[in-house]
Amino acid sequence: TSELTKGSQFTFTLPVYTSKLVLEESFAEQLEIAKESEGDSVGLIVIDSETLIRNSDREKHANAEEYLEEVRTLLRRNLHRTDAVLTIDPHWIAILAAMNPNGMGSLSERLLKILKNWTSGSFGFGTALYPFDGADVHSLLKKATTTLNHIAAGGR
Repeated sequence: TSELTKGSQFTFTLPVYTSKLVLEESFAEQLEIAKESEGDSVGLIVIDSETLIRNSDREKHANAEEYLEEVRTLLRRNLHRTDAVLTIDPHWIAILAAMNPNGMGSLSERLLKILKNWTSGSFGFGTALYPFDGADVHSLLKKATTTLNHIAAGGR
């Protein structure tokens, strides 16, 4: 206890917020939302931000980081309010969303509509769905980025 006029002093340590920690925390939040809504699945979509930058209208944007921030803001405004939009190293924009197992198609369609009006060229994205494509967010990220890299290399 402290004296009334002196107040109290607390010491606490905050974790270092790395892409890995933010991704893990966001996945845990989405998993909790999914369980509450009886969906029990979490979808991950990764977008290759380098392709978005390459195909952007350069005159409209001062620099690449400003452009990507506008894309992230656009996604946050147009996706469900509980969906997480993150930047993941080295060059991915990631969307995590609680859903039922059949929801990945409609999320992908929404994403296409949003970004089609925003970019003048093509862009790629990869998807993965928990628990079907992986047991944790890192295995989902690997699956989604592997799929995206395969498509970018000309595969189907």
